[in-house]
Amino acid sequence: RGLAQVVEGLQVLHTVHRRLHLSLNPAALMITPTGQWKLCSLGFSLCFQPGESARVASPYYLKSLNVPRGVNIEPDLRYCGPEATIGGYDPPNIRYLLPASDIFSLGLLFLELYRFNLKLLPERRPHMCILPMSQNSPLDHPNSLDALSTIDLNFLPNGLMSLIQSMLVLPTHLRITSGDICNHVFFATGNLAVLRAVDSLPSRDVSTQGSQLVTLNTQLDDFPTRLLLGTVLPTVCQVTSQNAALWTYALPLHQTICAKLGDTYKWRNVVQDSFEQGLGVIN
Repeated sequence: RGLAQVVEGLQVLHTVHRRLHLSLNPAALMITPTGQWKLCSLGFSLCFQPGESARVASPYYLKSLNVPRGVNIEPDLRYCGPEATIGGYDPPNIRYLLPASDIFSLGLLFLELYRFNLKLLPERRPHMCILPMSQNSPLDHPNSLDALSTIDLNFLPNGLMSLIQSMLVLPTHLRITSGDICNHVFFATGNLAVLRAVDSLPSRDVSTQGSQLVTLNTQLDDFPTRLLLGTVLPTVCQVTSQNAALWTYALPLHQTICAKLGDTYKWRNVVQDSFEQGLGVIN
C-alpha cells in the first residue's frame, strides 16, 4: 500500500509537474501517523521539457568534489541507474536523465524494502543496501550494478518479481513507466486493491461511496486487525460524518468489523460519538 502511494506520487511528479525526483531512497519517504506514505526529499529534482525525449542534461557527477565522507551533495548512487554515471567524471558526451531514471531507483527501493522485511529482519541480519558501494563514486558505480545479476528474487511475493525486474532493466528505453506500475496486477488485485479503494473513498461521489460501503462488507475477510482499526473504520466514520445518508450502508459494515475484531472496546475507541449519529439516522 505504501509503495503504491509512492508510485502514485511519482506519477504526478512526472506527468503533471514534469519533474524528475532523482533521489528516491528510503530517506525520501515519510510515513504519517495514519500509515500514509509520502514522497519527499526533492532537493536533487530537476524539471524536464515535455515531448518525446522527456529528458534533462545531468548536472551531477561531472567532476570530483572534495566533501566530507557520508555527506551527499549529489544523488545517492546506491539507488541510481547506469545513466547517472556513464562516462565517469568529465564524460565525453552529455549524460541525460529521464523518468526512467526514477523508475530504476524505485525498483531498488522496492527490492530493498521487501528484502529487509522478508529476509534480513527474520534472520536478525542488519540492513544492507542492494548496491555494494562504500563511497559515492561514479567510478565504482558501474561495477556495483553487476550485483543485480546475482540477487535471488525468489523470496518476493507472487507477481512482484517480474515487476521489479522490468523496473531494473539497464537500458532506459526498456523500463516500464510509473503508469504501468500503478496499473500492474500486483497493485490492482486482492487485499491491496481493496485497501486502495478504501483510501480513495472520501474523494468519491456519494453514489460510489454507498456502493463501495456495501461491497466492503464482503471484502474484509483476510484483513488484519491493525488495518481494520487504523484505516477502514476511520475512513468509514469520515465519510458517514460528511453525509449522514451513508449510515444506511455503513451500519452493517460496522457490525461485520466489530465481529471480526472480537473486542467492542477497541471498536468503540475508534468510532466514538460517530456511531450515535448513525443510530439516530436509522431511527
